[in-house]
Amino acid sequence: MKSKLTLETIGYPKVVNGLIKALDDESWRVREEAAWALGEIGNPKAVVKLIKALGDEDWRVREEAALALGKIGDPKAVDKLIRALGDTDWGVKRSVALVLGKIGNPKAVVKLIKALDEEWPPVREQAALALGKIGDPRAVDKLIRALGDYDSSVIRNVEEALVNIGSKAVDKLIEALVSSDDEEIRRKAAGILGKIGDPKAVDKLIRALDDEDWQVREQAALALGKIGDPRAVDKLIRALGDYDSSVIRNVEEALVNIGSKAVDKLIEALVSSDDEEIRRKAAWILGKIVIRVVK
Repeated sequence: MKSKLTLETIGYPKVVNGLIKALDDESWRVREEAAWALGEIGNPKAVVKLIKALGDEDWRVREEAALALGKIGDPKAVDKLIRALGDTDWGVKRSVALVLGKIGNPKAVVKLIKALDEEWPPVREQAALALGKIGDPRAVDKLIRALGDYDSSVIRNVEEALVNIGSKAVDKLIEALVSSDDEEIRRKAAGILGKIGDPKAVDKLIRALDDEDWQVREQAALALGKIGDPRAVDKLIRALGDYDSSVIRNVEEALVNIGSKAVDKLIEALVSSDDEEIRRKAAWILGKIVIRVVK
């Protein structure tokens, strides 16, 4: 009969000490595996030596040491990890950004903001994700500018970061929606405001239904539907006359989402609008609102 394995029977302290010693092995492969194992074990005793391994001559060892420190999560490692964002290897920088986001210490914010200008998209991608996890409003201006990044994965993480920062990002997002010369940033600002759902944005989202770019109008309508504020109803009904079918589709969905708070205005449009198309759409939306309640 096999005896049950325990930390004592496998000599746990000796394992940890042996792995720590292996971080000085002449082979980078051994050092890399030792760093990985120490991260999986998670013993804080390894932190000092793993911090030293952030300066290893081989990038693979430095990267594994960073990941191990992230798994252990000891705040003593933060300063050295922040410094490691300046590593010469983009893979190391990517992993360091990931780890700093996981640890969540605001001390890393300034360097992570700077990392949004890194040449390699995976570094920018992880920096954005980390800033969202930390949630510090100091990052908002730079994240909004990063909405214009050429890489879709970076943009996706930037959007997620701004949603995570939430209400602390709303004022700057409203400013971008109203005044940015870049239609892509206005478009994404509208979408993010809808996901955050702060009613403070409603007035400017209503105004964005007149934006010259149809995709900004489309996102503004979607956002207004998510927020569900009845102040938007009059303008949304007028926007049923938009020339773009995608905008109209989102306007219809927004009015259905606003639901009972839109009914009186929709009946008024159905009865008295001079525009046959608006009357027709009002009838359809009223039907959808009732069906949603009944079903």
